[in-house]
Amino acid sequence: MAVLATIVSGGYTCVYDTVAMGQQEDGFRLRLTFSKEEIKSASYGDMAIDAVYKGGNCYIQGVFIESQALAIVATASPFNPYKLGQDGVTHGLGFTGVIGRFDFEIAKALVLTAISTLPAASSIATLTASRAIVDHSLTTEIVMANRARSLNTTFRLYPFVDSTNIKWFAVT
Repeated sequence: MAVLATIVSGGYTCVYDTVAMGQQEDGFRLRLTFSKEEIKSASYGDMAIDAVYKGGNCYIQGVFIESQALAIVATASPFNPYKLGQDGVTHGLGFTGVIGRFDFEIAKALVLTAISTLPAASSIATLTASRAIVDHSLTTEIVMANRARSLNTTFRLYPFVDSTNIKWFAVT
């Protein structure tokens, strides 16, 4: 009997800057946006007659549900180090961080790895972004209520040079 479609499913684990991020609500979403400048001519009104590719941006979005506050809040506060001091008090959450820092300077590696026993492992086994950071357009919300806490996070992936190629991420 012939297969109607080849469909891949399966979850991924996430590590950000060597810290395991724990369970996610519904996996991850990889989002690519591209930018073009339309070329128009008075002879053709508002009709685009061509376009020039001007690059793009890449994002990975996920909702973390595990109560690993140290790992999760570290992504929510990328501009100041989140540390558990020897006095047992957390330092970092609630502080504004260093004004004037560049994202690329503090962006860290983000690695998604397919769970080996699931079908996704045969498609994209790993996705590695060398330069990832919480996107500036994200309003981070940590639910402080009598229900499971979750953190909706969008990482911006900055491009890097891999030999001679410029890419947002590498896959195996």
